[in-house]
Parts: sequence; structure tokens; C-alpha cells
Amino acid sequence: MRLSELKWSELHYHLIMGRDTGVIGVNDFATLVAQTIEVRKMLNGLLKRVSASLVNVVSVAASRRIDLIPDTYHLLPLTLFLSQLVLTIGVA
Repeated sequence: MRLSELKWSELHYHLIMGRDTGVIGVNDFATLVAQTIEVRKMLNGLLKRVSASLVNVVSVAASRRIDLIPDTYHLLPLTLFLSQLVLTIGVA
């Protein structure tokens, strides 16, 4: 979603260039800028809501001592075994 902020800035720049070069009329420019601002506000609201939810999830997980990134080191021997089996059998 942070990428959307960069893309919005890029779009805004292109609209200004279009207006300045005469490709986009002044009325169309005003309409398009108003629409992009509306979308940007919606995206910012969504980003704030998702960020707040993420902070809530992390704090609940921390209070319950839940590891958000499970330990997968115990799978390493199985992975090595399966890799060797694939090489031995010749399955690709």
C-alpha cells in the first residue's frame, strides 16, 4: 500500500505534465486530479486501518507469547532427506 503513495505521486506528476503540454485540457485535469485525490484519501484511510489492526495483532500476540514467525528449523532434516531422495530417484 505504501507503493500506492508513490504511484499516486507519479500519476499526479504525469497529469501536470499532460496539462502543461496541452495533452490534457484544464477541465479534464481538474476532474482527474480531484478523482486521484479522492482515491489517495481512501488508500490512506485503508493504510491507517490496516496498520492499526497489525499493531493490535502484534500486541495481542506479544501478550500471549505467540510467535508470529513459527520456528521451522525442525523441518530442515526432512527437507534434506527429500532433496536426497529426489536426487537418488531422479525425479525432477
